[in-house]
Amino acid sequence: GGIKNSGDKIIDSSDIIKVWIHDSKIKYKIYENVLPFQGETSGIKISFNKAFISNKNNAYLMKIEKDDNGKEIFNITKIATPNTLINGSLFASDGKKVYIMGGYKSFQKDDNNSNKFLVNNFSVWDDAKIENEKLVNFKDDPCTFLGSSALLQNENHVLIVGGVNEQMFTDAIKNLSTLTGEKLDSYKKTYFNKSVEEFNFNNKLISLNLMTSKLSILGEFKNGFAGNPTFMKINDHYYILTAEIKAGVRLGKPIKIEI
Repeated sequence: GGIKNSGDKIIDSSDIIKVWIHDSKIKYKIYENVLPFQGETSGIKISFNKAFISNKNNAYLMKIEKDDNGKEIFNITKIATPNTLINGSLFASDGKKVYIMGGYKSFQKDDNNSNKFLVNNFSVWDDAKIENEKLVNFKDDPCTFLGSSALLQNENHVLIVGGVNEQMFTDAIKNLSTLTGEKLDSYKKTYFNKSVEEFNFNNKLISLNLMTSKLSILGEFKNGFAGNPTFMKINDHYYILTAEIKAGVRLGKPIKIEI
């Protein structure tokens, strides 16, 4: 998904790119026009050949199979998502189910019910249907999950890092969408020169208990992160390899997390 170059234009993509390492070199293969939609795509790997993917508020199950000649085939089926706001959600999986946290209703002019977050939305997809639950929050104002990343810690717990600040994000989206001319130029100059502290991204390391839907704080970082941090576990240690610390500025070097 995402966007791609097409001649001298940038267009929405419905391609899938497979990336792997061979002989210490990165290899890739592009499968053109595979997805049933174009543009921004989110999702998570469930198993070796199965993934949960979404485009805005539509969700799909993708199974990767091979025909008799060894050619890869992408079987993609749309999943019904009643009362679930997929857009802006954070996904996690334990290899059996997919857990969907948060959600964001995109800004629309003249719609007072848009540009809003569902901060305690929690849904579970089990290959048959999506069931809605509610997160048990550690306080009244949990992170939004937009711009965050999740990593399975063990069978019953998910670790979460990052997330935009709700007030800062919604104000910016509204102003960048409605202001024009000199007012827009002035706002952009002010906005992009704000400090890391003013952007106030989520700086907490959060644990989600999948059995109880309860969120807990395990610790805090010096500053917050957004931009979907590259969060991974290597040899029993956790790392944030890269992330946004404010709009347009990324983490200077990886961070190692002791748990």
